[in-house]
Amino acid sequence: MTLASMMGNDFDNTYSTSEHAESVYYTPINGLEVQITAFVDRDYDNQDAYVRGEEFAYCLVRARKSEVDDPKHGDTYTIDSETWEVAPEGVSALTRVGGTVYEWGIVCRRRESG
Repeated sequence: MTLASMMGNDFDNTYSTSEHAESVYYTPINGLEVQITAFVDRDYDNQDAYVRGEEFAYCLVRARKSEVDDPKHGDTYTIDSETWEVAPEGVSALTRVGGTVYEWGIVCRRRESG
């Protein structure tokens, strides 16, 4: 078994057995909504919460690459019935081995109601 396949198995097990992982709905900008399992950090602190006269709340979604292949600005996540959009600066590879990405860190935002 290669290191890459062991990493993939470890991530599958972590996401499927963790009591902190939750179901969210992911909608790519040009695609159909799918249900995925992700870790959501609702206390994510972004220093740029006030952008061009609008105030935003931020969260960090950790998702497996096997479920979210190519996250980008404009994609949305529905978490607890609230819709969050991937922020313009919002995607980074959290876990990678060599050139293979296993987990994304996706910064999402939603407008705060005034």
